[in-house]
Amino acid sequence: MNTTLRTLSAALTAALISPSVIAATATVPGIDFHGYMRAGVGVSGDGSLAEWQKNKIGRLGNESDTYGELELGSEVYKKDDVSFYLDSMVSMVSDGSNDNETTLNDDAQFGLRQLNLQIKGLVPGDPNAVIWGGKRYYQRHDLHIIDTKYWNISGSGAGLENYTLGPGAVSFAWIRGDANDVDYRVDGDSNVNINYLDLRYAGWKPWSGSWTEFGIDYAMPNTTKKQDSYGGLYDAENGVMLTGEISQDMLGGYNKLVLQYANKGLAQNMVSQGGGWYDMWNYVNDASGYRVINTGLIRLPRSSPLTTF
Repeated sequence: MNTTLRTLSAALTAALISPSVIAATATVPGIDFHGYMRAGVGVSGDGSLAEWQKNKIGRLGNESDTYGELELGSEVYKKDDVSFYLDSMVSMVSDGSNDNETTLNDDAQFGLRQLNLQIKGLVPGDPNAVIWGGKRYYQRHDLHIIDTKYWNISGSGAGLENYTLGPGAVSFAWIRGDANDVDYRVDGDSNVNINYLDLRYAGWKPWSGSWTEFGIDYAMPNTTKKQDSYGGLYDAENGVMLTGEISQDMLGGYNKLVLQYANKGLAQNMVSQGGGWYDMWNYVNDASGYRVINTGLIRLPRSSPLTTF
């Protein structure tokens, strides 16, 4: 569920801010609101909730949790061609076990998913290019019906996005995503910092009704001296993931073909349906993997929603 609200009423504004600044904020640009939610409940023969391999058979009627995301963003500065956009998102997930669900006994978990600043107008000759920094969902590609994000390098970082180059646009980002609890032997120092370099080119149209996107992701585990002395899992090498996509308009929707290759710690994504996480929990320096995805959306007759196949 996604909705965009460009103008909020004074009542809603008053509910979100302190009374002392109501007058000062009455004239600011509108706030963009995006939301997502789902709720599922099930029962099985042994009394537990019913959910089974939704990443393989599909999520429709096969989820037993409640999950929601609340995203608020606003253009906080605008002068000539330069604009600053502040984006934020919080999330909640619960197991549906009680009426009033809190973080007590892990009934529910709350998280900060996004908080970033996106700046337009600072790149000479390209007013639509974006310089960004912070924590964000970064250009995620997914198969929603099976809840799988096959290209997902998200986290905290910075980058240049949508810089026009030829018939398309290039994006480059540095993003950090750590691996936690890698090896119990290193007491108090078992988390590994992993840096990702993400380079993408999108928008080239080889023929009418088609579009493409290509990218390379390079993951670099950054271990401490103490971790290096233990070796083993901490001897992980840098890994690479290559992705190529071509899409075509079809029947009011589209069809998309995805080809991916990954090695080292990124190879696990090809079999786990991951989107870019680095496997620090297995010996993977000799690993490599491939993946082929064919997916799309079509519009059913006399029906407005799009259906995934």
